Amino acid sequence: MEACSNRKPSEEDLLGCWEIVSCKLLDDSYPAVEGVKFHLEEGGDLIWTVPPASEQEMLPFFSCETFVFDSFAGELICYGSNVDRIALKCMLDSSQLVLCYDRHLKLCCQKVNQVDSENLSSCPYSLLSALQEGFFTDITFIASNGEKFLAHKTILSCFFADIYTWDKIPPFLENLPPDVLRALLHYLYTCSLPSNTSEDTAKQLLKISQSHGKDIGNLGELCTEFLEATAVKNRIRSLVSDLYSVMEYILQMAESLTTGPRHDSTNTHSVNSCHMHRIDPSKIADVTKMVLRQLAIGMLKFVLLCDIFTKHKSDLSRDERQEIIQHCRKRLPCFVELVEKFLIIFQSALSGLSDSEKEDMALHLIPEIENMWLTCTQLGSDAHLALETITRRADKDHKKKTHLPKMATSLSRTLKNAVHLREVITLKRFHDKVSSSLMFLLQKRGDFSSLSEEQKLRSVVKTMDKIMLEIPEHIHSLHKFPRIFEKKMPWKEWKHSCKVWASFVSLALRKVLANKDILEPVVERTSSLVHEEEFNHLVKDLGFLKESCNDDKTQTTSPPKKSTARVESVVTCPPGDKSPLAHSVMQLLISGDQADMRFILDRTDIAHNSACAECKRISEQNSLEVAAHRVIVATRCDWFRRALLSGMKESIERRILVPDTSPCLFQKFLGYLYGGVLDTHSLSLDDVTELLALSDKYEMDSLKDICEGMLLRDIEGDTVLLYLGMAEQFSVTRLKEECLRFITIHPEVMESELFEELPSNLKKEITDRIHKNMPRVHPIAEEVHEAFAVSVLTKQKVFLGMLTKAFHDYNMKLVTPYNHSRVTHWADYLNEV
Repeated sequence: MEACSNRKPSEEDLLGCWEIVSCKLLDDSYPAVEGVKFHLEEGGDLIWTVPPASEQEMLPFFSCETFVFDSFAGELICYGSNVDRIALKCMLDSSQLVLCYDRHLKLCCQKVNQVDSENLSSCPYSLLSALQEGFFTDITFIASNGEKFLAHKTILSCFFADIYTWDKIPPFLENLPPDVLRALLHYLYTCSLPSNTSEDTAKQLLKISQSHGKDIGNLGELCTEFLEATAVKNRIRSLVSDLYSVMEYILQMAESLTTGPRHDSTNTHSVNSCHMHRIDPSKIADVTKMVLRQLAIGMLKFVLLCDIFTKHKSDLSRDERQEIIQHCRKRLPCFVELVEKFLIIFQSALSGLSDSEKEDMALHLIPEIENMWLTCTQLGSDAHLALETITRRADKDHKKKTHLPKMATSLSRTLKNAVHLREVITLKRFHDKVSSSLMFLLQKRGDFSSLSEEQKLRSVVKTMDKIMLEIPEHIHSLHKFPRIFEKKMPWKEWKHSCKVWASFVSLALRKVLANKDILEPVVERTSSLVHEEEFNHLVKDLGFLKESCNDDKTQTTSPPKKSTARVESVVTCPPGDKSPLAHSVMQLLISGDQADMRFILDRTDIAHNSACAECKRISEQNSLEVAAHRVIVATRCDWFRRALLSGMKESIERRILVPDTSPCLFQKFLGYLYGGVLDTHSLSLDDVTELLALSDKYEMDSLKDICEGMLLRDIEGDTVLLYLGMAEQFSVTRLKEECLRFITIHPEVMESELFEELPSNLKKEITDRIHKNMPRVHPIAEEVHEAFAVSVLTKQKVFLGMLTKAFHDYNMKLVTPYNHSRVTHWADYLNEV
């Protein structure tokens, strides 16, 4: 396989949406992978858009959900809860991103710009301004506290089609609490929930949706998703609080070790007064065991927290995920503060001990230390044996290829085999570390057991003295942690770390559960050692034991859900193509029901296109009026709103004249105004230009952006000058900038007759742009600058064409870097021309 070349990308280069345009494994191509898109977000999220195909579903990359970019190695490191770390070598090859894996796979990816997206009409669809501003209201709801809410029967009919008259408020909408009524009306006008929706409000909305008998749009679905996301957030917050409670409990246990004042000294509570207390040796062993139990419980809660976040983060919006990560970031200094307090108490309790008291304490500790070594080595031996069995099984599976799906192509089998091999290697390395740790424990246990009682006593006292010397340094480091943490771990790095560690812990849990039949003896021994009911519940919740398999398998061992219903958030207005409100409003336009205004079309515009079926229909039926609805038209278009609220003729007669517009194009315009969706595939270039003019006239900025995006796709030598003139006329900034950039790269387009028809200020802007970019693109001599200036001033078209051809021919001949001889050659070449 050919090696990747060109420069390494930066992280800024990688961010955005990419599409796989080619996939090669050794010398074979796999077109089935082409078209897969992935989005690299700034927060470290990796989102795949995979077409429904069995071949693509089996590729391991598509299970990754988090990434980190190693700028030094030039690697895109991907993580997932079901796949081990995957490192893709990155190179920017011209305009493509080349990703290489394991020296065999090569993915060529093309950046997908917003204008290249298939769905240009993705603006949020909302009629909320009509509810907030209260124009054209014709119905009043009264809440349980007497508060009045004005609304529109036209909008209500979009969701309550079975209610034919609104002369009386339906019983299920009467006397609702104000928060519930406000949230319900917000949904009816936006198809989303308010940002301040509470859990109780969502439950009552769900009840209303179910009691109505018929679905109120997707209100029930949104409320269910909201309650599920809220439950996840509450569970994570609860686990974080539980971890904090564990640390507080450990701190209380440490405080209980001290008995009372040793001397009659000052009554201060400062750290310097800690020598007033002493440790009760009889409590040390019991307190230490309780602390270890709490640490074991805290560790399982941390694993559960990481697993819940990884499994449900696709069901949380970006803001909700940010909120959780921010909450954890705020609590971390509090955890560190508790650890610092623990060390201060421990230091204060030990600092005033005399030699005889230390020896007395050591005598109490020696039997417990011997028991600790025995327990640790037994547990370590069980874990080592289980891990050895798991390693042998994984190695055997890899050699026999039993981990590969039978119905798979060579691409998916090769990639899965490569990923599995790395997992086996990682597992073997971990096994080696456990083996060395076990050997260390056995050695330490043997060394301690071989000592005499007096030597054991001196060893424990010496260890206590060593700890006393190290504690102040640790306290000092912990005291500086908040300031160092803010400096060394900015928000971006913290987000990356949280997501990566959560994925790593969740993956480790998945691997453990896959081998829980082997690890069950270790789990049972650990449970018996901890001997806490809460620990046993956590073990069952995580699915470590066989008896919890049936009950909790769907909760814990299942892979993360790929949510397709949630676009971003239940509190965000969906775009027109995904909004039940937009669909219902569009039906109102088609049927004309409840229309209270008219658009009047000019007869002279009917014959704009003799082949247009819509124009023929209108001509035959002599129908020059289009029925519409004031509340929808006024909400979606500011120009129409001003006309209908002005108190002038349009407002009084409820009729708006639409001159200089063909009926078929105005129907498309109204279709977008009502439904928020524009069928871009059925539009010709003339249609797009007319819609651009119409959207500029009536100040429909969202439609204007769609037209601009369509024109941006089609910038070529034959169209660039036409688009530039349109961009200047209708103040379309991005289109104008892209056209100028294209002309700067391709100055030969100025030979067209359209160039002479451009306004003088635009022609000057083009020539100035080319003049400014010439030295940077092609180093040329001063004679060329003068010749170009002459061409502009004299407007000699023939000379301009020859000059452009000379540029092109000369650039084809020269590929060497700029030097003085090139200037001379260019001047000679120009003279020859």
